[in-house]
Amino acid sequence: MRAIAVLEQEPEASKQAQHHAGEKHDDDDFDQAKPRSTADAQTTVSTIECGARLLENAAPLGAHMISDRQTTWGRRQLVLMLLIAAVSLGGSYLLFFSLRDGNPWGTTNHGTLVTPARALADLNIYDESGGRVTQTGQWWLWVLTLAPCAAECEQALHQLRQLHILLNRDAGRVRRALVLDGTLRAHGLRERYPQLTILSGGLDGLVSGVYVGDPLGNLVLWYPLADAGEPVLDDLKALLKVSQIG
Repeated sequence: MRAIAVLEQEPEASKQAQHHAGEKHDDDDFDQAKPRSTADAQTTVSTIECGARLLENAAPLGAHMISDRQTTWGRRQLVLMLLIAAVSLGGSYLLFFSLRDGNPWGTTNHGTLVTPARALADLNIYDESGGRVTQTGQWWLWVLTLAPCAAECEQALHQLRQLHILLNRDAGRVRRALVLDGTLRAHGLRERYPQLTILSGGLDGLVSGVYVGDPLGNLVLWYPLADAGEPVLDDLKALLKVSQIG
């Protein structure tokens, strides 16, 4: 009977021993898993911090790239503007030398080319406020007289006012002026021609008549006072058509 009791107790003891061994094994697994979980967490945190640093470094780099693109685009715009200006000036000089030959693009200009060339910067011409007139950026129509502005002079002023109106949308590109010798005065003309500019100064080498001046400050064509109407209008329209300046 004792032998049977012992045999019955042994399986029971074996089961308890196995149970305790299993619990110890689970504890060991938990103890081993705990450091691994901590290490994994630390690795995850390090990865996040590294990603944050990469984002911080990437932000200035992106801003720098955008700034470089804007700078490059600005330079391209500046170069394009300079090229347009150069082409416009080149066209003006081509027109100038064609007019000098007297046959621009198969047509004949009515005016006489001013030779030798005269630039406003070489003349002592002043406006009513005392400012010196050089390069103006607009086309000029001058009625120049070396004597008091009499009937023929006033008729030329009237004709230039009429043709100025006929220029339509190009009228804003042109200014009209009466140019007097420094000793003369425009008595009563300001009231009759309110949009007329009065200029005066030394007119050495120039003769009375109508002059066309370009935006670069050069006197280009000359006409007798009697031709201040249609001949001037035809030539001026041709000049404005081919010129992109003024």
